[in-house]
Amino acid sequence: MDQVYVFEVEDADAAAWRSEIAVLATTAAEAHRRIRAAGLHKKQIHRDGRPARVLAVAELPGVVDSPSGFMRRRDDDGGWTAWEQVAAGTPLSWRVSGQATVRTRGSGHR
Repeated sequence: MDQVYVFEVEDADAAAWRSEIAVLATTAAEAHRRIRAAGLHKKQIHRDGRPARVLAVAELPGVVDSPSGFMRRRDDDGGWTAWEQVAAGTPLSWRVSGQATVRTRGSGHR
């Protein structure tokens, strides 16, 4: 039975430098493989690559018909944004997207 696996990831476009990526899969390992295949580097995935939580499909039904198979929300100044479907072909990694606002988060980070 499919479940929605939610991973916390590094995101330079979010005020708090983190987003959550939701993916539909039958196991956590399959979900992890899918987000890695979508371009996220293992160091960008928090919690050593483990999902932050697992949801029933009914809790996030939009993931079923998401063109990319992913949904995302960002931790911004006002708290978490609403979940949004990720368009097909959109890189999940801000390092690849080229759309990130370059900000510093202490020494050595971009």
